[in-house]
Amino acid sequence: MAIVVETESTYDPIELAECLEKVSKTLVPEDQDSILSLAPVLKSLAANKRFLTDFLNGQLAKFMGGGKSSLYSPQSFILGGNGTTWTIRGNFWFPLAGAGTLASVQTSVFSYERPHNHNFSLLTVGWFGPGYETALWECDPASITGIPGEIVDLLSLGRESLPSGKVLFYRPFRDVHIQYSPQKFSISLNLLVVPDSYRLMDQYIFDVETSRIVGVPDDLDGARRGSVMELLGYFGDDRTKELLFDIATSHPCRRTRLGATRGLLLAGAGQAPKALETIASSSDDFLRHYSRVLSADTFSSNSD
Repeated sequence: MAIVVETESTYDPIELAECLEKVSKTLVPEDQDSILSLAPVLKSLAANKRFLTDFLNGQLAKFMGGGKSSLYSPQSFILGGNGTTWTIRGNFWFPLAGAGTLASVQTSVFSYERPHNHNFSLLTVGWFGPGYETALWECDPASITGIPGEIVDLLSLGRESLPSGKVLFYRPFRDVHIQYSPQKFSISLNLLVVPDSYRLMDQYIFDVETSRIVGVPDDLDGARRGSVMELLGYFGDDRTKELLFDIATSHPCRRTRLGATRGLLLAGAGQAPKALETIASSSDDFLRHYSRVLSADTFSSNSD
């Protein structure tokens, strides 16, 4: 399950720059023990109750001066990182504004009540407020093909919360959880760790009542790449078709390969049958499944 990281009750506060330096020197992205060893560092940053106000004041000053701030969504802001495999960010957690349209929008923006796993490691600490509550499940990522409607064995593991000073670790792919809005406004600090290989892999949205996969997040890298590949099939030229074929037959991300194959089919490219044949012979059950779906769709279209 998501790990409640046992730490000392109190730590001396550190500044953000010191935290970033310690993560940079210590972290081995593929090593869970390395990530967990940074819990005291993150908790020491959380013990600093002034740094975030100073940081956000600086971001507001940048914004007013015409510069670019690190406030990249209504919920999140980047505090630092190496630009590739790890990032420290802050997250705002708002209580729901009653019911109606605004509450519905907040639920969507803050991903409340949406069961999901992650394709990254997440070490998180409460910085302010009572924190969100989360219901937890565990799955076996090796047993998942990734097809919407697929039944997944989800083991319920109870609930946790993230009040100020508490540290949780969510394991990549394996931990599934639902976040519920806090009773009062809260802030968490997160260390996200994404080895390059993880960016090629899926994360999912689940229906925990039926233990099925619903889909993937819209911002999943592979899904976004796949959508671009598919769109190119509507207006690309012969060079586009060559590139799509190369991607469809050799790219390491399966959703990108699938999107490129769909693009070739949309373009009526001569390479499309070979691309379909290639994913049909893949060792990946996901690609083999969709090769059958696309072949059936193509046959149906040709019959009309």
